Amino acid sequence: MTRPSVLQPLTLCLWSLLLAGTAAHLLQDRAYKDKFDNVYYVTQGEWACSELKLERIQSGIKEAHRLAEKSINVLKTRGSETSPAFSLWFGKSNATPQMVDILLMQHYRTALSHLPSPKNPKKTRFYFDKVPKFRAIKDDKKPTLNSIVYACPPDNDSAKMCSPENSATVLYKQRGKSATKRPTILGFCPTYFKHGVFAKNLDMVDNYRRDRKTDKPSRGFLLLHELQHMSKATSPDPPAEDLDAPASTSSRNIKCYSPECCAELPDSDKIRNAENYALFALHVAAFPETGKPIA
Repeated sequence: MTRPSVLQPLTLCLWSLLLAGTAAHLLQDRAYKDKFDNVYYVTQGEWACSELKLERIQSGIKEAHRLAEKSINVLKTRGSETSPAFSLWFGKSNATPQMVDILLMQHYRTALSHLPSPKNPKKTRFYFDKVPKFRAIKDDKKPTLNSIVYACPPDNDSAKMCSPENSATVLYKQRGKSATKRPTILGFCPTYFKHGVFAKNLDMVDNYRRDRKTDKPSRGFLLLHELQHMSKATSPDPPAEDLDAPASTSSRNIKCYSPECCAELPDSDKIRNAENYALFALHVAAFPETGKPIA
């Protein structure tokens, strides 16, 4: 039997420190490269947003921030991956400290950085020429591929971004050779602004606590879902999707949005489905005890 060298523990320790330092550097580098350079909103053209609509957008973003903060407070607790809420929405097989870090850095803290308030946004003009395009207004430069643009398309607009079924939607920059040279666009469809469609965060939480349904979500819940479709927010991993409901559920031939459907997804799909991220935030807001680690 070969006697283990006394240098092995030291070598392992040095490697651990090196890897930890590399990971920290990558996180810092990611935060720097993938933040938006500016926030714009469309003031001219088919996608123009009025001042009143901009106020509704700002209100929804604040609600999304509050929901994200609920998740952050849960996930930053050591052992949060053992909590019932984590298992329910992200799956037991994904219950690792590494996955917790991914959720924090790429799905919830990015709500605070990648859903910026449109308090003092730059203005841009929209036009459509095979793809959505923008022109500068006055002294403002036009959006770059590193900008985010808040737009208010009508239903069945020329770019087909909105339909009566949509409340909000994201056009995001894909990575790789097929990457498009346009900014991230968050479109707020007419349904987003309709009276009576959405609840306030507190009312949504109360309703969910009572019947475990999301029939009337808040605008913040919707925007936390849409954030998961932004490649700059979830980088370096790909954006989450709207997965089809499994054939085994009662929600056949539709997307997996209902809590029942999202809870029944395989673990590998739970971390791919955008709605699961919003549901985790709602669940720990309604039932804080389910976010606590199991001893």
